[in-house]
Amino acid sequence: MRAKMLAVVLIGISSIGANAGGDVVAYEEPGAVASNVSKNGSFVGVEGSYVFDLQSDVTFEGNAPTIQNFKGSGGSFGVNMGAKQDCWRALVGFEHYSNEDEDQNFERVFAQADYFPLDSSYAMGTMFANPYVGLNLGWLNYETSGTEDKNGVAYGGQAGFTKSFSNNWDMDMGVRYMFSNIEEVDHIGTVNVGLHYYY
Repeated sequence: MRAKMLAVVLIGISSIGANAGGDVVAYEEPGAVASNVSKNGSFVGVEGSYVFDLQSDVTFEGNAPTIQNFKGSGGSFGVNMGAKQDCWRALVGFEHYSNEDEDQNFERVFAQADYFPLDSSYAMGTMFANPYVGLNLGWLNYETSGTEDKNGVAYGGQAGFTKSFSNNWDMDMGVRYMFSNIEEVDHIGTVNVGLHYYY
């Protein structure tokens, strides 16, 4: 009899303890997102890039343009905004590059679409980073001395990965390569590092 009573008491205590513990330990702030999983939603961001391959096939002898295999390099910066849902991300952005030593600069406004093939695995916390591939298309304005501003289409692709490090922030690292229909600009290659704030 005593054994049965003791068992009933212990079961009751365990139930109370489990409920009380659940109220404290299992509480999670509404809308909280683990920092190591994939983000979904709208975001704004900033980006810094190293232009490692700006091929501008034009130089000048006096006022006459001549063609040569000229490559430029340097830093650029940009801003962007967009949204991500599961394995897809879309954004629009602006990039500015200027190099006085090489006497050339460009501005680019573009749209970009990315696919994250392993997003579900990253969302489960089984991967360190979330890789992506994508395409971009936009408008390019190119300037250098001795010629009028050139405007045209820039298009290409990109690949990289994102890494979440808080509830609202992630880092984006990748490589972007673009071609242009502007005669003076054959292609542009950049290495990019960006930060996105999800809201």
